[in-house]
Amino acid sequence: MFFYKFTYLKQNGEIFNDKNFIDEMIKQDMLVYKKFHNEKKDDDIFLFVVKDDIDKLMFDVIFQKSIDTIDMVNKVAEDFIKSFEGSLDFFSKKEISVDTLIDDLQQAEENNFIENINDIKAKYDIKFGLHRHYKEYIISREYSKQDEILDFCDKHILNDQLKEEIKRIYAPRKNNAFGVPVHYILNMRETVGNEAVKVLVDALHSNGRMLRDKYTILRPEHLRYSGIDLFFEILSVLRMNDGGVVVISSNIEIDETDCYSREMEVLETICRTCKVVQNEITLIFQLYSVKNGQLNYIKNYLSDLSFVEVLDTALHDEMAKNFLNNFACKYNIQETQSLFDLIEPNKLYKTFELEDIFKNWHKNYMKTVQFPQYSMFVKEEKIIEKVSTKDSYNELNNLIGLDNIKKIIADFINYSKLQQAYKSENMKIMPFSRHMCFVGNPGTAKTTVARIIAKIMKEENLLSNGKLIEVGRADIVSKFVGGTAPKVQELFKQAIGNVLFIDEAYSLCDGKDGLYGDEAISAIVQEMENNRENMVVIFAGYKDKMQKFLERNAGLRSRIAFEVEFPDYSEEELVKIAEYYAIKMDIDISQCKEKIREIIAFNKDDKNFGNGRFIRNLLEKARMKQATRLVNGNLLHTSKIRELLPEDIDMPIRKVDKFSFGFHS
Repeated sequence: MFFYKFTYLKQNGEIFNDKNFIDEMIKQDMLVYKKFHNEKKDDDIFLFVVKDDIDKLMFDVIFQKSIDTIDMVNKVAEDFIKSFEGSLDFFSKKEISVDTLIDDLQQAEENNFIENINDIKAKYDIKFGLHRHYKEYIISREYSKQDEILDFCDKHILNDQLKEEIKRIYAPRKNNAFGVPVHYILNMRETVGNEAVKVLVDALHSNGRMLRDKYTILRPEHLRYSGIDLFFEILSVLRMNDGGVVVISSNIEIDETDCYSREMEVLETICRTCKVVQNEITLIFQLYSVKNGQLNYIKNYLSDLSFVEVLDTALHDEMAKNFLNNFACKYNIQETQSLFDLIEPNKLYKTFELEDIFKNWHKNYMKTVQFPQYSMFVKEEKIIEKVSTKDSYNELNNLIGLDNIKKIIADFINYSKLQQAYKSENMKIMPFSRHMCFVGNPGTAKTTVARIIAKIMKEENLLSNGKLIEVGRADIVSKFVGGTAPKVQELFKQAIGNVLFIDEAYSLCDGKDGLYGDEAISAIVQEMENNRENMVVIFAGYKDKMQKFLERNAGLRSRIAFEVEFPDYSEEELVKIAEYYAIKMDIDISQCKEKIREIIAFNKDDKNFGNGRFIRNLLEKARMKQATRLVNGNLLHTSKIRELLPEDIDMPIRKVDKFSFGFHS
């Protein structure tokens, strides 16, 4: 659907007052020009006078989308003007928004140029004004030349993927063909994404890749309806933008396993309507650097569409400082050295991270430099740009001990981000692997760290789902010849976008010289190679057994990029772990910490010692004994209910190796 406003100026102040002509046109089906009407409703052209002043005449034209009809509209306008007496000069023709059209219809009704505004709205499916979930924008064409847009990208967006697409848009088309060869996915911070939308629209409009002088932004999180009503609501919005651009600006968060949520229904309906209009409308999905659930759903549902993806660019050093400097220039700030000092050498930053750094810095800059009279408030707003605010990073850093492992995991995450940045910048990269091997005794937090890695990688958009899938020998090895490889393939298929954690991996080769185990390892190696970028496999177990397991297949060892050794906890660390579990259990162990320390010292050298698991089991058994003491003493409803006493904790009996004989020094 197209809406245009024509304005004609009157010469010598002549007043046109041919009401009889207008009345006659009203009787002819509300000014629908019959000579352009055929059996198809799409060719209807509706014209109505909005305003007839002393110096000008304004009228609007509504017509269904058809490339051939555009020339007809101009002819209709010319014929309409020729029907008037007096001298009229063409002044302007411009596309207008639905809101403007509604205002014009109301004004025409007040001037008695049309009879009933509701009849017109119903016939052409024109909404009663725009709702909060979609908004139209007239294109200003701030930039029209390729060099201007590329220069703007260099200064404000800093994204080579976007620049490459701008060059493709400006490349010559055969015979000035019109069509929709590709659609777009912008996955970046909202402020940067908004700028990217503007330059994309300017480039498409400047090169005849859209027939409209406006574009529409649809915000799905505010859609009101459901079911079939939701489908037709969205389709109506899209159909009013045939030949143009619709931006689906969404920060919806979804879990791809949730098939019944309101968010999933909205996203599914949007994708379904996009399939209907994919050849008439250029679609831009603006996703605000959201989690990958929405991104993956869109790409899978609309797999038959061709998408140009523009991802958030990773910047470092001078590029990061230039990005910050652009923000400073917007606020006319010249003193930027203290801002630049916040950038760590060789560290990669996403644009949203840099934006947060600037915002935090600017708050303090205003209080200390621009308005020093408020400097006393700075201490309440510490700059936190160098501290991650993500829960999973905090969870990792709050783990007791494991200092070396925390550094290794940080290196692993940064390595993965670097590889992703290389890929997003279209840089040549060597094949890389993110698979890992965790070695250490039981209870040293191997599973806990693996689970945190999965969460961090999802938060950093390095994995789409970020769940930990724990499996053992029974989940991998089949009881039948030839059944293991298909079982492994299905397991890896389920683990796409997640971390696959294979505990006691060496057990794959246990029994009868590892019957079927080698088949399992070969299948695992093949699947690891096929899924280097969209999942992480972590093997875990005792150090000596894991070394023998890795030696069993050379291809397996070569595909493990990180080998992490989890040491046993020290006595002091184990006491802190006891305090940690006590907080989680909401009990007070202050009176029995010394006994816990003695028990740790007595059992720590036992080869079967369970580290953190030992501490958890110790406290759980102590709570059972505490329960008996409280019940027998009639203390359940007193302040003593939280207290754990030394007598509640039994000294565990160390297991003696039944094959050990003789004296030991």
